[in-house]
Amino acid sequence: SGQVVGGSKVTISGSGFIPGPSMLCRFHLTAVVALRANRNAVVCGSPPHASGFVAMEVTSNNGNYTTSGLTFEYQAPAAVDMITPDRGFSVGGTLVTVMGSNFIDTDTLNCRIGAGTPIPATWRSSVLMVCETTDLTLGSETKELSTAVEITLNGEQYTRSNTLFTFLAQTSVSHISPALGPQRGGMVVD
Repeated sequence: SGQVVGGSKVTISGSGFIPGPSMLCRFHLTAVVALRANRNAVVCGSPPHASGFVAMEVTSNNGNYTTSGLTFEYQAPAAVDMITPDRGFSVGGTLVTVMGSNFIDTDTLNCRIGAGTPIPATWRSSVLMVCETTDLTLGSETKELSTAVEITLNGEQYTRSNTLFTFLAQTSVSHISPALGPQRGGMVVD
C-alpha cells in the first residue's frame, strides 16, 4: 500500500525476472521503470493514482506483463490534527493519543516523534491511534524540547504536521528540610 501522491517503494517478489532497462512495473495503466531488480525481486516507485486498489504486474521485456493478479492499494493521505497529552517526561513511557484522519490498521502503522526511531502504534479507529514515547536524552541545560508528531501507514511515508509533543526534563528531589513535622501539618518545607 502507499499514498495517492505516489512515491512508495514497492517490492515484488517472484522468480525469473531479467534485470535491465526493460524491467517495468505497471500500476493499473501506468508503467514505471524498475528502480532495481534481480532474478527474484523487483523494486518500483509507485506513481500517483486515485485511492483504491489497482492491478500491479511486471515485465522484463517492455511488453509481456505477468498475470499474477497482484494488487496495490492507494490510500488517502493520513493527517495528524491533535494529540493528548502534548507533553511528557524525556524518560519516555507517555501514552500519546493521536487524533486525525484516514488512519488504517496495518502492520506498519507507526508514530515518529521528532527525528526519532519509529514507534509502533496501536490503531483504535480511522481517527484515533495511541503511541508510547521512548526516552530522549536532553542536554544538561535543556529543560524542554518540542518536536513534531508524525505517523506512517506503510512504514515509509510520514505525514507532515505542526502538531508538537514537548519532552520535559525529568524532575528529581534530592533533599527536603525539615525532614520531620507535626502530624497536624502546617510546617513550611524549604
